[in-house]
Amino acid sequence: MAVVGNNYTMLTDADQLLETMQHVASSLAKDSDSTMTPDEVNEAIGTANQALNTMLPTFAQQHSLAQQELQHALAAIQGCHNDHGGAHRTQLDQAVTNRLAAKEQCHESLNTAIDAEKDACEGQGDDPNCLCNEARTAIVDQIALCDAVDDTYDAVFCERQESCGVHLECYTSEFDVYNSLRSDVEAGMLVRQQQYQAYMQSQCILQLITAAMVSGTPINHQDLISCSEVDIAELTITFPDVPAGPEPCPTPVGGDPDCDAAEPAPPPAPATTLAPAPAPAPAPALGPCDTTPAPGPAPAPAPPPAPGCADKPSGWKGTEGSTCADYGAKQWCTADGGYGSGWKDEWGKFEDMATNGKSALQVCCVCGGGVQVAEIGRASCRERV
Repeated sequence: MAVVGNNYTMLTDADQLLETMQHVASSLAKDSDSTMTPDEVNEAIGTANQALNTMLPTFAQQHSLAQQELQHALAAIQGCHNDHGGAHRTQLDQAVTNRLAAKEQCHESLNTAIDAEKDACEGQGDDPNCLCNEARTAIVDQIALCDAVDDTYDAVFCERQESCGVHLECYTSEFDVYNSLRSDVEAGMLVRQQQYQAYMQSQCILQLITAAMVSGTPINHQDLISCSEVDIAELTITFPDVPAGPEPCPTPVGGDPDCDAAEPAPPPAPATTLAPAPAPAPAPALGPCDTTPAPGPAPAPAPPPAPGCADKPSGWKGTEGSTCADYGAKQWCTADGGYGSGWKDEWGKFEDMATNGKSALQVCCVCGGGVQVAEIGRASCRERV
């Protein structure tokens, strides 16, 4: 708002006008030593009327414009909160909390699977039975599942960190703009008030001059003094309170991803390193898992455990480069295969982003796709006992 220079010029004009009116009034005061011809007085009155008619209406306009500029600057600050804070920040915080809980639960299940493998494979040596092999396969499957869960958590966590950083940067930038504007507005207000005082005082003296010329009586000195009493309250700018700054970004702790790194950090290794399983030998006719059933109807099979899920193929990316973690973190899809709240209509359909004929609906667990990894394609040893 670079108006101080122009205001200074106008202030000089206002002071010159006031000085002229005071000189004319002095020539019409009682016992005055100064004299002016009627033509000189009329010329001064005409100049004053023209200046007053031109300038007085602009004061309210300039005041209103300055007040609006402040409101716009404050609205820009609030816009930072609306776009990156408030409900948006709450939604991201909740997403991080949910994904962290899923990550911790997955790794607890992995530790349980590792303990189960130790029990199942104890004393098996180089010729493990099917229970041991099944326990080891369950660990491999669980690791794959936890890798996908970790990737989703990392994506959500970094999205929250990025949004928080953008929020802080936006607020800082707009706050600096507001402070700079406020300094200009305040300086302009002071100059404008001085201008207004000079013009209003000139108008008051002009009225005294006109009355003195009409009545033929001198101007009273006390009346001249009273013209200096000008109320400037209506030209006082209101400076509203600035919205408070955003909440600080959460500090990453151990296990959180390094969101500034060029490549994501590798997932943590499992708690226990498994010895490689030997190549399976042909199953004997009768063994610990293949017992001859007793005569009578076969027992109903036990219900399978709750299956896990893994994206397939792993590492899939859509034509626009987005991963399954992106679809989940940015709420582009729902778990039942629908369009999520983050999906925009102008993007088209999921199939438009398919790679090699596979879209997120077929590939991604978060969109209702993927494959079940816990017991797919294998009959449980316990079902054959």
